[in-house]
Amino acid sequence: MRNGEAAAVNINIIFADDVYRIMEQVNQTTRKYGRLKHRKPGEHRDVPLSVRAKETIEWCADRCGTVDGYLLGHPMDPGRDFPYCYLDSQWRRIKEVGEMDISEGIVICGFRHFFASNCLSNGIPITDVAEWMGTTAPMSRLRPTVTSCPARSARPPSCCTWV
Repeated sequence: MRNGEAAAVNINIIFADDVYRIMEQVNQTTRKYGRLKHRKPGEHRDVPLSVRAKETIEWCADRCGTVDGYLLGHPMDPGRDFPYCYLDSQWRRIKEVGEMDISEGIVICGFRHFFASNCLSNGIPITDVAEWMGTTAPMSRLRPTVTSCPARSARPPSCCTWV
């Protein structure tokens, strides 16, 4: 998920026990819920949903409630859309205060790269990973993940077999 998509998580669009349907995101410019990046209005993409992620979404909804199914609302006014910039500011605050042990250089958008690397290293086809991540050109977007694989002279792991 992109950060804007994560800010628009909605409990009402869990498509199946193991599938989450991403239908919208918080737009950086308008700060409102809107269509997905590189998609037409109404288009969506389905991504795998682990049991733990589903249970966490449901737990958060039960514990804190939702507004029209959205898990996150504006911190000052829950009736307003969640501000996209709030994810980054909270991430920086957590790092500065030292609430968690976060290594230097780890940024919030790095979780997408971590997810892609793990999928590829576990033999999931790049086309599936690209679809889940909403990438239209997997070779250009996932190249950093591929280049971090061992040299071709060594026996490549499953993430590099398609290179």
